[in-house]
Amino acid sequence: MFSWFGRFIKSDEVLSATRKFPNAFIRKFKFPWYDVLLFLIFHCQKCISSGLSRYYSDIGLSELRISRQAAFKAIKKVNPSVFNLLISRLAERFYQSELVKNYKGYVLLAEDGTTLNLYKTSDSLQKFGCVFNQIVTSEDKAAKATSRSAALYDVTNGLIIDFKMKRFKDSEIPIAIEQLDSIPLLNGYPAIYLADRYYDSVELFSILESKGLKYCIRGKTNFFKHYVEKMKTNDEWIRVRIDKTWQRRLKYSQPRERFSKDPYIDIRVVKRHYVIHKNDGKTESVDLIYFTNLSKEEFDSNEIAYLYSKRWAIETGYKTLKTDLEWERYFSEDCDSETCSIYAKVVFHNLSGILRKEMDQELLKIDKEQEKQNSEGNKYEYQINCKQLIELIRDEKLMRWMRNGNPDRIDKMIDLIKLLINKIKVPVRPNRHYKRWGRIIKQGKPMRFRLDGRDWPNTRSNNGVLVTIRPS
Repeated sequence: MFSWFGRFIKSDEVLSATRKFPNAFIRKFKFPWYDVLLFLIFHCQKCISSGLSRYYSDIGLSELRISRQAAFKAIKKVNPSVFNLLISRLAERFYQSELVKNYKGYVLLAEDGTTLNLYKTSDSLQKFGCVFNQIVTSEDKAAKATSRSAALYDVTNGLIIDFKMKRFKDSEIPIAIEQLDSIPLLNGYPAIYLADRYYDSVELFSILESKGLKYCIRGKTNFFKHYVEKMKTNDEWIRVRIDKTWQRRLKYSQPRERFSKDPYIDIRVVKRHYVIHKNDGKTESVDLIYFTNLSKEEFDSNEIAYLYSKRWAIETGYKTLKTDLEWERYFSEDCDSETCSIYAKVVFHNLSGILRKEMDQELLKIDKEQEKQNSEGNKYEYQINCKQLIELIRDEKLMRWMRNGNPDRIDKMIDLIKLLINKIKVPVRPNRHYKRWGRIIKQGKPMRFRLDGRDWPNTRSNNGVLVTIRPS
């Protein structure tokens, strides 16, 4: 997979897609298009100068290192849409391979949106817009541009099969429906669509069913309220009637045509009651509902709730991108360069995600072997530590062996990771959460900033130490 991807980046198809201008990358000089793309994908330094030194050192050509001015000039020639090609072709190739994993025969696809902050320029404001509030009443008063972004993430295999950056004012459901065009990349694998409560739309349900997808979506308490109130048990099918008034509000042709012929849709509703134990010793009761079209024979109500919990993987994916890969750290104020940096890190996330899921499977095999030898087995399940795996991928120069087309060295790198697998694993402990507020930290907000979009938490002094506080 990695060897193929290295060859594909050097292909004429990628060269053509990389060119922002017809005469871009005509000469194969010190920084050809494939080096520019690999540099952006594997870039992990705080500034472009140290990134260039690291890159040329890793590929074994330190004497050819170019200046930062030459790098900026080359990066500005890159069309950001080339990364859409790289993401889709990597996914297409993956689902044609034997690496595909599943959950009870299904690929689990999680959908979720996020916001990304970009440096404020006329181009970024025009392309993405900004957040308006009581203080920011116009673009002139905005401190940064903001994009409404969304990913369609394969939870079972660790890769984002589609990623889009839109204007901040765009809604999440239209972006999600647009991303469903990437479903053919799955190569016929059946899939279950997982989403949070902001995606409980009857139009989305209809479009998902038209594409042959199952879904499990958390619902808002007021959605289908009159139907849900009539349920006699906590797991029932409801039959919703889309009347003429409702039909006139539909925006998409597929639901309009479907409900004009048959105004009914059957939806399974699963209710769950949870008791949350807080740090202060108090408890809080929460009632959640899930909408699905999965049958009771295949997934009972407990399995539906567990299935929805798998969606959390997209949240940890965003955490990896924003924290470990420093998604919002940019080396240029140019809007297209920032966009390229964002998409390039999605590509790196996918490469590391494929390898991470393979290593998680290796840990599962080891655990089963230990259970045979020891009846007690391990107390917890284990998974690979993402940050340490990322460091290994960079330290063992995966970029160099992909660039040189050296599958033997890639095999050695994977063998080394397998050898160290017990050194870089972490237990999956239930009901453990990262404490964000009231946590002691060593450093507060820095006085000086680079082009860095990372948000620093607010703090207060408490007994001589800095403690994080909730944002006001």
